[in-house]
Amino acid sequence: MAVVLTTPLCLSDPKLYFFAPPSISTGPVSFMASSTVVLVPGAWHQPSCMRQLQDELTSRGINATTVAHPSIGNTSPPLKTMVDDRASLHAVIEELADKGHYVTMVAHSYGGAVASGAAEGLGVAERRAAGKAGGIVMIVYLVAFVVPKGQTLLGYFGGVAPSFWEFKGDLIYANNPAISDPANLFYNDLPSDVQDYWISQLLPMAAACSQVPNTYEPWNYIPCTYIQAKQDQALPLEMQEKMIATMGSVTNLTLDSSHSPFLSMPRDVAVLVQQAVKEGLEKAPGVSILTA
Repeated sequence: MAVVLTTPLCLSDPKLYFFAPPSISTGPVSFMASSTVVLVPGAWHQPSCMRQLQDELTSRGINATTVAHPSIGNTSPPLKTMVDDRASLHAVIEELADKGHYVTMVAHSYGGAVASGAAEGLGVAERRAAGKAGGIVMIVYLVAFVVPKGQTLLGYFGGVAPSFWEFKGDLIYANNPAISDPANLFYNDLPSDVQDYWISQLLPMAAACSQVPNTYEPWNYIPCTYIQAKQDQALPLEMQEKMIATMGSVTNLTLDSSHSPFLSMPRDVAVLVQQAVKEGLEKAPGVSILTA
């Protein structure tokens, strides 16, 4: 099975990747144009939290990279906000697209709000219509926030900050067991020693991130997948389903996991991401998947 461009397009950085999606695999899959997964962490989390998932994707021949949010861990004025996170992610995606990459974003939690705004102008159909290479073919919302255009995260909570947000000046923390209970909030399906390690890696972020309105609803223009987590304590299943209902026609998948399946079941997440990559490429204009 091969992915080929059905119309000529000059790519400045052509590459060849191989992987075999589990649902159709009898042999390698060749991508005549580059395919890249961009992993987008959630609030308070550093890129290292995605290492296991990135390694699982790499083992399947899928090129993957993880971004860092400028707002996380930056405690010196002027503080960075979601505006900076969005611009940083947009620049990463745009650079990949300009090199001809077909990008699948996998955004977790807060990262979903960042990814939505960052995707504006980068959908593969929009770029192709403008004579440009590459672009976003799929966005995977991994138990992530889906916020309507014009809405803020704080507004999504009715203007009242969740009880697990610990405010210290202009920063929000989530690593205090007495206030946030991060072990149960984020990692309730991990061993206690592993929970302790990842809690130690949580960093503060600017409170202003919660007050930045969303500027774009990519699910109206770009294929999207939402992966739910049944045991999620930070973003309860009911809230996940409410957000999915606002997205229209999207692929909906479910894991029996906590808020952090990329840590507790990275292999399962990788399989679902692999399927999402395939779906995005199948739907991308100018690209066909041919089965031998």
